[in-house]
Amino acid sequence: MAVIKGAVVESLQAPHNGHSYSVALRSGESETQRDLGLFARYKCDALALAVYLLKQFRSLGIARLNDARVQRLAFDLANCCSWMWFKQHPSEYRSKLFRADFCNHRLLCINCSRRSSFVWLRRLWFRIKGVRKLHPGARCYSGVLTMPNTADLRGGILLLRSSLIKLLNRARKKGTGPLRHVLGVVACYEVTRGKDNFWHPHLHCVFILAPGQRIDATELRLEWSKLTGGRQIKLDALLKQEDLLEVFKYTLKTTKSGRDGLSLADRSLAYFLLLGTRLRECYGLFRGIPDDLGDSEEPGEDVSSWNDIFYRWAGVGYRRISSLHEE
Repeated sequence: MAVIKGAVVESLQAPHNGHSYSVALRSGESETQRDLGLFARYKCDALALAVYLLKQFRSLGIARLNDARVQRLAFDLANCCSWMWFKQHPSEYRSKLFRADFCNHRLLCINCSRRSSFVWLRRLWFRIKGVRKLHPGARCYSGVLTMPNTADLRGGILLLRSSLIKLLNRARKKGTGPLRHVLGVVACYEVTRGKDNFWHPHLHCVFILAPGQRIDATELRLEWSKLTGGRQIKLDALLKQEDLLEVFKYTLKTTKSGRDGLSLADRSLAYFLLLGTRLRECYGLFRGIPDDLGDSEEPGEDVSSWNDIFYRWAGVGYRRISSLHEE
């Protein structure tokens, strides 16, 4: 098990069953270094969470937690992205992140959250293109649906889910309601803290509508308010794939300079409160988009002849190594 000394988690041993993650970089080594900088920043965040959990988890007040479970979680976070394996094209100046040892704790680990978002959004965009072939002229809209702040985070998530399902069922069975022209919906739950210090759960959605149709924002606001008490909604047209990143970029918003978002304590508490809760759901023609992060995301092109470049975490950043066996 990891040993904590100050803010440093030692005894980091890279697992041998790394998960695939392929992202094309726009240029060569400089882009690789830029991405390594991001991975390093979020790796430090994971280490800070590991330290917090090992020192402070009893202050969260969750009875079902035990030392072994928290230590395992902290160890996974500390180990995450301890090594990186890039593939570099032998003649063209471009690289791909080929493999790394991700912990897959998507709610807590920012690196794994980013990985999950990129992989899943590619799948969603592929489905959107398929729906548009079946329904030429179908348009996508992003929406944010809110509810009043609450002290019951899990209950708030369940209220959002049940309310969306009621509107979708009404549209499917009776052909009425503000979502009656919707062909498919993706819903992703997001959590922040309100100014009153209560939880602020809300829904980020992508709607795809039948050709020539639209969502009546006023009708949706009235119906949603009846179900949840939330009066704030926002609808925007989605024009390109990059727009989806703003919709699904995180679930637990991290704090920025201590002002907005969730602190280490809030993120840890929310993680355990929402453990086992499905936080991304698909309906209609979006149903069935896989949520796993297995080896299916390998790049379409053959990279077996590309040059291998390895990096290992060195305490404050990544150090280039000759092989993954090098210490």
